[in-house]
Amino acid sequence: MRCAEPERPREALTSRPLLLCAVGRVIESGRQITLRLTSTHAEAARAQRLLTGVSLFLSGLLNTAEQLTAAARWERIWERILRRWLRPAGLLPGPSG
Repeated sequence: MRCAEPERPREALTSRPLLLCAVGRVIESGRQITLRLTSTHAEAARAQRLLTGVSLFLSGLLNTAEQLTAAARWERIWERILRRWLRPAGLLPGPSG
């Protein structure tokens, strides 16, 4: 959940039902495997936005994965998860003069 919504703190017990209320089906076509989820949750549209965001992040990471080391890939994943604490909003202004 933290990777899906890094700016929002979440507890696993309260946010897990949003993404677990779905029926999944694996579709294989040649060398491509697609996971199709059908949500039964009342906030299915929100779950779709979260999962689409994670999918775009991971596919972007996969596109550059050949150029990155394993450590660099994990660094990008952790940067996304910890973004809220790495770049806190509302920093105090520096001294003037």
